Amino acid sequence: MGLTIWIGNLAGVSSDITDELRTNLQTLFAGIASGNNSFDTVKIITASDSISSKDLLCYIVSGFGNSVVKNFDSTVNGDGTAGNTSFRTGATSTAASEVYLDVITDTSDDLALGLSKLIFHELMHNKATMGNELHTKGGGGLAAETILETTARSQGNVNFMKARLANPVVQWQGGFSKP
Repeated sequence: MGLTIWIGNLAGVSSDITDELRTNLQTLFAGIASGNNSFDTVKIITASDSISSKDLLCYIVSGFGNSVVKNFDSTVNGDGTAGNTSFRTGATSTAASEVYLDVITDTSDDLALGLSKLIFHELMHNKATMGNELHTKGGGGLAAETILETTARSQGNVNFMKARLANPVVQWQGGFSKP
């Protein structure tokens, strides 16, 4: 079984948007996942599931005030304004990623496109277990500190993710628990 990207839809984004989001993420990950790390699917979920350390998970929450990542006991805390990834490193790395719906709806004409680009960005932080240094080392494009609707995935992003996709990172599922 290949890589599965799991999207924790905690903000209740409608199925027409999540269907488009799924397609956009499949396009963004095309050409990155291959061989033993082949791309399988994007799954939209609202509760914990069988997520492996090869997979990726990003929560969609309504806004920063509804952050679930703030409940993750991490050694490196993100500080993003449109999303956040925090992680613990050690013998086994664990990461938690989220994006904020209200930031995207305020600035995007295409909600699914905006969400998919921000999710890709946060999942770069996640798989690399890398904080803000991603913005300078991730190959430009969707690794930049600011992501716009017009920001495109770069070959540098592809190379960066290909080199890290096999890294096992446990995906924190505590965001599905009610505080």
